[in-house]
Amino acid sequence: MLTPQQAADKWAQKAGAAGGDYKTGVMGVTVAPGQLAVQNQAAMVNNWNQAINSGQWANRTAGVSLGAWQQAASGKGAQNYATGVAAGKSKMAAAMAYYLPVAQAVKEAVRSIPRDGGAGSLARVQLAMDAFKQAKANRR
Repeated sequence: MLTPQQAADKWAQKAGAAGGDYKTGVMGVTVAPGQLAVQNQAAMVNNWNQAINSGQWANRTAGVSLGAWQQAASGKGAQNYATGVAAGKSKMAAAMAYYLPVAQAVKEAVRSIPRDGGAGSLARVQLAMDAFKQAKANRR
């Protein structure tokens, strides 16, 4: 019988080498997971309410100490964050290509509004909020 460490080592070795099998499995999916999730929305709401009402959610959520959370977040969480940033670099570049010109236009537009610490300040903030809200709506 394997020790717990041997079992974990074996799992990590086999799972780490299964990238091709993972991709094959992904390509074999015939319905988008998001669509399935929407189809099961009622069950999700029911399960959520059950977890809240039974106290399960509170017990499990409160059961993680600050130290345990910090250790996990600064270890695996930090690695996953860096991996996610690297994977999302092209999406960020596309977003910046869209939003940086909006930011430049806002910068130029707010220059014409008085810097009076009162109504002018509010007008500048409102102009920026409206411009980015409109840009976001137009991007969809």
